[in-house]
Amino acid sequence: MPDTTSIFADQSAEAYSGYVTPDLLGTRDFFVARLGFEVRFESAWFVLLGLGSHQLGLLKPEQEGQSALFRRAYPGHGAWITFSVPDVDQVHARAVAAGIPIAVPLRDEPWGERHFSVVAPNGLALDFVTYQGPLA
Repeated sequence: MPDTTSIFADQSAEAYSGYVTPDLLGTRDFFVARLGFEVRFESAWFVLLGLGSHQLGLLKPEQEGQSALFRRAYPGHGAWITFSVPDVDQVHARAVAAGIPIAVPLRDEPWGERHFSVVAPNGLALDFVTYQGPLA
């Protein structure tokens, strides 16, 4: 039987997501100006953003010293970030007022979410949600 012990069993661990994007500056600016992230580190090829205790890394593609695993740009589909907020209607109104295009309109889902979605400049889906009912 395989060992099912967590690889973090005796470690404290934190995680953050990273995306390889050819539009490093546009994606950085979107997260900073529109979503309130702060720049925690920046170089010509990498940006680390933060929002509270959460972090998001952005990396330019095809960096010469980088492992092949981290060279190809995110293809713009198949991943998302969810922002859980107390009042999604207020966040939606602010997004509309800021001129951010809404990809999925504000709606209630049968599984207990009220949410809407937008798309970041690198194609990453961003979902803003207030949990309702049994998920709250």
